[in-house]
Amino acid sequence: MAGILRNRVGAMNYGAIDIPASLLREWDSITALIAEYCEVPACLIMNCQGDTIEVKATTESPDNPYKHGDSEKMAGKLYCETVIEQQTPLYVPDALADADWCDNPDIKLGMIMYYGVPINWPDDTPFGTLCILDREKKIVQSLEKRLIHHFARLIEANLELLVRNDELEHAAGHDHLTGLFNRRMMHEILSKEIATSRRLDIGLAVIYLDVDDFKEINDQLGHAEGDQVLVTLAETLSRHLRQGDYAYRYGGEEFVVSMVDVDREEAFAIAERLREEIAAVFQSRLQTHQPITASLGVTMLQPEDTFYTLLARGDRLMYQAKTGGKNRVVIDMDSAQGGLMATG
Repeated sequence: MAGILRNRVGAMNYGAIDIPASLLREWDSITALIAEYCEVPACLIMNCQGDTIEVKATTESPDNPYKHGDSEKMAGKLYCETVIEQQTPLYVPDALADADWCDNPDIKLGMIMYYGVPINWPDDTPFGTLCILDREKKIVQSLEKRLIHHFARLIEANLELLVRNDELEHAAGHDHLTGLFNRRMMHEILSKEIATSRRLDIGLAVIYLDVDDFKEINDQLGHAEGDQVLVTLAETLSRHLRQGDYAYRYGGEEFVVSMVDVDREEAFAIAERLREEIAAVFQSRLQTHQPITASLGVTMLQPEDTFYTLLARGDRLMYQAKTGGKNRVVIDMDSAQGGLMATG
């Protein structure tokens, strides 16, 4: 048997979209209705991801060998795989009498009749199939086919609604230009990280970053190019942070990075690497223009800190990096040592 951070800097990942349990129950009801009307033991909604296809919804019948979560690698011999690849309905009345299908894997389960239609995401990316199977030869009537096609379109409408809801949720928490988390999500995520840092007694660092001379970049290169600078910077942050770190666009040309389970030296090293990567990527892309760099302030969570005092200190350190020469990192040292540490 044929057996989804998506944003402006990344493609839509449908595999990351969660299908609610309530909707899966509705799909089970659809398969039960179709199976009863068509008088078959099995009606399935299949979902393909990569080279694997999985049962998402199925009928509860003693004669149905397919269970929720059953999966199989697609190797070119599956009914549903053909439907997905050709994007057309497939009807096999009797696989035992069909040279193309007499050795397909479903015959081992006793399923010799198949009728299936494709189900796609809103952009026509394949989701999978809606299909019926039987242990006996069956002539699928025109009205039965129409019923299956109708419910396939209904399932596609369900998928479109899931995608639209995901896009709305994404837009509410992400910056529309760069795709990074926005200020609202930063408050939510960083507040949780502060609580986690204190509960587990692990370090939390914040990097406050500002593009140097951004007004001059806009004036000399134009606002469209200035926007591209911000997008490129966001891509650079996303590529060079550790897994589990978060990057946010705070506003304008200001960005924030939060990192849990990190000590002062490691935070400083990460910030310095980001500074170097930012300078390097713009040097290679805009060789005929003035250098594009960033100034970074790095601070560690202190016992008395709130969300606001932590960010405010990072902002002050970033400003010191700017007044100290730009294209540099400034970090506040441990209170026992006093002073600041800078590079750049």
